Amino acid sequence: PSHDTQPILGHIMDHLVGEGIDEFIFIIGYLGDKIEQYLTENYNQCKLTFVIQTVGKGIGHAVWLVKDQLNLEEPVFIVLGDTICEYDIKAVIAEDRSMIGLRKVDDPRDFGVAEVNDSGFIDRLVEKPQIPKSNLALVGIYKINESEQLFRCLENNISQGIRSHGEYSLTDALDCMIGQGTPLKSLKVDNWFDCGRKETLLESNALS
Repeated sequence: PSHDTQPILGHIMDHLVGEGIDEFIFIIGYLGDKIEQYLTENYNQCKLTFVIQTVGKGIGHAVWLVKDQLNLEEPVFIVLGDTICEYDIKAVIAEDRSMIGLRKVDDPRDFGVAEVNDSGFIDRLVEKPQIPKSNLALVGIYKINESEQLFRCLENNISQGIRSHGEYSLTDALDCMIGQGTPLKSLKVDNWFDCGRKETLLESNALS
């Protein structure tokens, strides 16, 4: 597709594929058929797997659905499909610590928020806090080395019915990892374009 008509997901894919990533798992639901068709037609050089989330239960639940598709002994790289930002993918993947993408925002109440210490590691993560203690928002980029631990935390939250704002939150699972002593390093990104909330994923892009 031309640059002018390319959907958000196309920009994200070009960034990742351009850095040598060639295996992807997509969690799709709303407009899923059009998304799958677009990706299959434009990125057939990659290994593409599609997992359907039939009920919107949150990003944490969506990630949990792919557990059987992964080797949990390897790192997992999670990128949400509605955000574009600039960062060094190769450096992130090569980093021996898990990393979470962050950016300062004017009003962090609509986002996951990170409290970061002077050493650049995250002390706490809170999903959409009404009284934020930080203005550093999660931008939707997560490189997790401790994949098995992440999915244990997701499993625990889902089995225990632990939700934030009615949804199973990836932020809560990551905060669980911090509580268990896993260091999560902050990744400050440049030029973050938040292209709508999760519920409007790709609605603003004509996929014909």
